[in-house]
Amino acid sequence: TIPEEYRNVTYGNIILDDYVQLGAGSIVLPNVRICKGSVTGAGTLINKDLAEWGIYVGTPAKLIKKREKNLLKLVKEFEKWKSTKWLL
Repeated sequence: TIPEEYRNVTYGNIILDDYVQLGAGSIVLPNVRICKGSVTGAGTLINKDLAEWGIYVGTPAKLIKKREKNLLKLVKEFEKWKSTKWLL
């Protein structure tokens, strides 16, 4: 309903690395990378790159705490378990 001459649309890539979790209703703007293991709270506005293994909330997103990387250990254990279960 808005004429083309009044629109200012920006396009770009959004990159989500491994183990990223986005809270419900989060908004990710173009040309942003969310690095490995980062998590956002519900309704977070992500307008710049997020560093690895951080917990972010707010508008705009702000780092409130670093996450532990023990998730990687759990993934490895699961992969090992899964490979043995499928062979039976």
